[in-house]
Amino acid sequence: MMIAANEGECIEVPLKDDFTYDLDAWRALADAGEAHLLLCSPNNPTGSTVSRAFVKELADRTTKLVIVDEAYVHFGKEDLSDLVQSRDNIIVLRTFSKASGLASVRFGYALASKALVPELNKVKLPYNVGVFGLEVARAAIDDPAVLDEAAEPLIRERTRLQNAFQDMPFTRVLHGLANFVVVSTPRAQELFDALFEQGILIRNIGGYPMLGDYLRISVGTPEENDTLIAALHDFFA
Repeated sequence: MMIAANEGECIEVPLKDDFTYDLDAWRALADAGEAHLLLCSPNNPTGSTVSRAFVKELADRTTKLVIVDEAYVHFGKEDLSDLVQSRDNIIVLRTFSKASGLASVRFGYALASKALVPELNKVKLPYNVGVFGLEVARAAIDDPAVLDEAAEPLIRERTRLQNAFQDMPFTRVLHGLANFVVVSTPRAQELFDALFEQGILIRNIGGYPMLGDYLRISVGTPEENDTLIAALHDFFA
């Protein structure tokens, strides 16, 4: 949407059939040197990731920007933020909305090299962050461990859900590295409706390319997840 608003052209690079990144397709775009590259790791809605080595490789292949959206980074295994110190064309995007549960603050930020930040400020909208958001961000930065501490219980519950779903008649369970689990079933809409009637809201992502029978289930508290698992057992029974 933002690309279109700025009269740009968006080139889509589909994931492979196993929902991993098509590395060769990204290499080809980098070699062409005609477009900035934007990757999400972990990706929404599949939870797919890219490696540190691959991001460095892309940055070395092109003079364009390599932008990595790490909104879900605290639920994954790879932190790429330090790459901005060695590559002037890498930007890492972050948010306080996920691991910290501060979505209402609407505070996102970019990490980039000292050479690149002044250029970003030239195109950044003025007054786009309020005082409240700045103070919340300051508190989080002063105690960064709180973000990892908040993510750890969700990571444990994510693993529990993934294991529980493996024992159910889902067609597929994706082991992504975000704060949700993606599953596939030909009864996707029926299951969505059944859970909704019980006050359990999951997300039907069937409108996404390649995800026609897929559902995205956010990781909740242990009690919420217990309720979900019981409801799923009842549905499939």
